[in-house]
Amino acid sequence: MITGHESGNPGQSTQGFMQLTIGMVSLLLPMEQVVSLESVLDITLDESESGLLGQIIVGGTGRPVFNLGEDLQLVDELTEARKVCVCLDNDENGYGIVCDQVNTVLGTELELVALPACMKTENTPVCALAIKDKHVMSVTDAGAVRRLISQLQQAH
Repeated sequence: MITGHESGNPGQSTQGFMQLTIGMVSLLLPMEQVVSLESVLDITLDESESGLLGQIIVGGTGRPVFNLGEDLQLVDELTEARKVCVCLDNDENGYGIVCDQVNTVLGTELELVALPACMKTENTPVCALAIKDKHVMSVTDAGAVRRLISQLQQAH
């Protein structure tokens, strides 16, 4: 769980984040979980596996690439808005997700708030909310997003 306690202020964090924009949704992931940013043009399309968009090679290793919509459901079609493939590492293995835009955000720029009870569901990858300049973002991590994708693939 990402909290703000390391900064001495429970509403702030000194941790750096990557903001992944997917349509109108912004996901914040810890910066250290981002391996690389690649062009979607480098993805080899391969829909052989349920929910899989394709593969991308990073450091000589192929990584599966997934496309999430604003509702955090798997999307088969790659739209023109999706320009960046963010390659992530979780504890198990690496993967990529495509998004419209990526920005770095310092934790000190954010007000972190607990996830409201009405947003807590069994399958949500969101662990907290972050507010920056009146814009609300969802805080998550690479492992939680990968677990969500696995669940969606099984249901797909």
